[in-house]
Amino acid sequence: MIINLIAGILTGYIVSMPPMGPISFAMISKGFKNEVKEGHAIAVGAAFMDFFFCLIAFTGITLIFSFFPFAVSDFFAKNSDTIEIILTFAGCVIAI
Repeated sequence: MIINLIAGILTGYIVSMPPMGPISFAMISKGFKNEVKEGHAIAVGAAFMDFFFCLIAFTGITLIFSFFPFAVSDFFAKNSDTIEIILTFAGCVIAI
């Protein structure tokens, strides 16, 4: 009984740390089945796709800044406080 309690507490603590999504559940299920290579393949594939999506996002931002270098930098310089307030309130609304 005590061993089950300790195992449940440890499992709950360990599982609560990372954000649990479908990739995490897929890796955990592969680990429980002793399919370590498949779990590593899932992790590497997810990491590569995250890198690829970040690359697309940064490329798009760089492209926008290269097309409108002065207009964008002037706009952000003049309105940085207003943009920060709007983004803060929008983040709070989304979180709530």
